[in-house]
Amino acid sequence: MYYVELLRARRVLMWYTIIVFGIIAIVALSTMGQHGSLGAADTIPLSDIFLGCAFGGYVVATIVSTSLVSESATVPITWTRPVSRERIAWSFIAVDVATILAGYLVMIAAVLLCIAVIGLSGYLRAGAATWELLLLGFGSAVLWYALTLAASSRLGGHGVRVATLSWLVFLVIGSVWGAPVPAPIHALLTALNYLNPIAYLGGISGATHTHTGGHPIVLSQTPRTLLAWALAAVAAFVAVRLWSTKEA
Repeated sequence: MYYVELLRARRVLMWYTIIVFGIIAIVALSTMGQHGSLGAADTIPLSDIFLGCAFGGYVVATIVSTSLVSESATVPITWTRPVSRERIAWSFIAVDVATILAGYLVMIAAVLLCIAVIGLSGYLRAGAATWELLLLGFGSAVLWYALTLAASSRLGGHGVRVATLSWLVFLVIGSVWGAPVPAPIHALLTALNYLNPIAYLGGISGATHTHTGGHPIVLSQTPRTLLAWALAAVAAFVAVRLWSTKEA
């Protein structure tokens, strides 16, 4: 029944993987025969890679966030299926979240391969909270997806526009926060940044896994992770409710 979403996910992952590893192939060819080196005391925190690779999750999240609204043209038929509308929506969301995870892991694998090609894999180090930051990076990507899905769930064929504008909105909210603006506006931007997936990755030191200050979200990694996933769950419930009660 949900084969169409599986086909969409497979198509997205196929092209995404080809592009990502195509870039890695170019890097590998350009560095072939060369060996990188760092200082004796230098390391590459694996947590920094996990956080940085969340960008790949954002890209996939943006694409698959149009899954429900893409079915707008067939809603009259969809509503006649012998299954609840909520179940249809949650099935789509489950496929989408799995696709986001796959895209995130593909990006991590590509970066690790690139590091190996350069000859720096021996400098990789995993800290105590490294795997929690992996969950934070994934959670921020799911939050991006859920917020975009909720925002576009009643907009019919405008899902692509909402998904595209999400990049502008999240980047502007994050960048303007540090500008010299009046206190009330700064307070509003601070509040809005708690709905900004990108903000959840800022201000965390890869080496110490502690908050470094100078960012709107002052929570440490564990509260950030829990909050990101909680907000993603709320946004997903809102999206399901709005979509499932939509008039055909």
